[in-house]
Amino acid sequence: MSVAAGNVETADDAAGAGAHRDNLPDLPRLRQQVLRQGIRIAILAGFRWFASEILGVRVRRWTAQQAVSAGAGRHVARPRQRTRPVRFTLIDRIVALEAGKSIRAVKNLSLAEEYLGDHFPGFPVMPGVLMVESLVQTGAWLMRHTEGFKYSVVLLQEARAIRFNNFVAPGKTLHVECEIQKHDERQYTLKGSGTVDGASAVNAKLILQQFNLSDTNPELKASDERRIQKLQQLFDMLWRPTAT
Repeated sequence: MSVAAGNVETADDAAGAGAHRDNLPDLPRLRQQVLRQGIRIAILAGFRWFASEILGVRVRRWTAQQAVSAGAGRHVARPRQRTRPVRFTLIDRIVALEAGKSIRAVKNLSLAEEYLGDHFPGFPVMPGVLMVESLVQTGAWLMRHTEGFKYSVVLLQEARAIRFNNFVAPGKTLHVECEIQKHDERQYTLKGSGTVDGASAVNAKLILQQFNLSDTNPELKASDERRIQKLQQLFDMLWRPTAT
């Protein structure tokens, strides 16, 4: 028995306290386990987004518990769910097209587009990043048409000398034009510009890259074919040479 600062501690009390301390979890080790599980979940979520949005490959959706179990090497059975990635088209119509040279297209901005509610409240204007995306999509159609739809994927590799000169407000039309400056088998350099009511709105130099998913994985050849077929169908709706 010990006495300190007026408190009496018996041998039984000391033994009970020691046993309680032995049952406490190892906090540093617990924190490491939680951190590792969080990293696994973040990596798997990032992979799923990349596969769905960039590669267009459907990946099964996992819960956090299943992701941790998979990271630990345990298989958790779950019925496959059909997912459909969100896609958007920022070109309403192609008005002029010359393979290997240039393209002109239009984007009609409508107040019904949901992102305008936040950009900006009380002053809706088309975000600059979407203006650049309109240039990219226009240039991509020029590349696909020039190459005869040989490639399923066209991605922006680099954007240089971007200048925003004017706003695009609801009810206005963004007129987009892209011209090919140089190109090789897999890469195009284009000069892109956009105007509103005859005034410059955006300018940029774009470097776009084209490839097929099967270039690195032959098993994705069928996916390439499906993507190309859908792109051709969309192109037929955007570009109608005989329309007035």
